[in-house]
Amino acid sequence: MKNKKDIRDYLKIDKNSKTGLSWIQDAGMRAKAGDEAFTAIKSGGYYGGSFNYKNYNAHQIIMFLEHGKWSNNQLHIDHIDGNKLNNKVDNLRFVSATGNQRNANRKMNSNNTSGIPGLCSVFRSGKDIWRAKYAGKELYTGLNKDLAIKKLEEARANDSQYIA
Repeated sequence: MKNKKDIRDYLKIDKNSKTGLSWIQDAGMRAKAGDEAFTAIKSGGYYGGSFNYKNYNAHQIIMFLEHGKWSNNQLHIDHIDGNKLNNKVDNLRFVSATGNQRNANRKMNSNNTSGIPGLCSVFRSGKDIWRAKYAGKELYTGLNKDLAIKKLEEARANDSQYIA
């Protein structure tokens, strides 16, 4: 059986590292003390790597090192500015799963043509059908774009976890 290593003995938060982490001591093969840690960009768009035969995202380790607890199904980590590669401590926070979804609504999807997060249109039967969706909830579907925008604005204004 392999010895269980404590991640706190090997990694530290490093504000000068692009990933937010660096190695405290050599951790094997290519990892040397002082090197940036977790420099690979994983399929989800986050910096990541492995430690003691387990894969981690860099932001998960940063929050563990800073707050002493890991993210889980109820406690997610939000990148406040929406940039998955910005792991500065002041850009990370714990939120509920619902809060994380709400914050995702402030980000523009790549296929959004309306210019407003949460608002899309579909052209059917010669008409634009507008749909407003917020925090996974359908707010409006119909012909009135202004009403769809109003419903989105109201939902955001009434949501204490939303960040503009």
